[in-house]
Amino acid sequence: GEGVPQHSIYRGVRTTQDSDRWAAEIKKDGRQIRLGVYNSVEEAAQSYDRAALEFQGDRARLNFPSMLEQYVREREAAQAEQARSDLAAGIDPEAGPGGAAGAAP
Repeated sequence: GEGVPQHSIYRGVRTTQDSDRWAAEIKKDGRQIRLGVYNSVEEAAQSYDRAALEFQGDRARLNFPSMLEQYVREREAAQAEQARSDLAAGIDPEAGPGGAAGAAP
């Protein structure tokens, strides 16, 4: 019926209530996690794929298995960028939560 979310052919993707856009979601630890709303079904499916890789690793069932290498490169680049940002902010990755190791209050 009208206004009822419809699932797409892609795993983790459905139309929004207004049916103009596509919502991506994934289950983790029994909870539904909303990943975002996208203009195209492919963008939503790729968002699901990235989250599936993050949460499920090698066991992830992807919508676009041929894009696995690209997803891995994107993730590595994001991790490297985060490490650079942390260094620029003076965050010591070895210190754990709370800042630099041995820092005085």
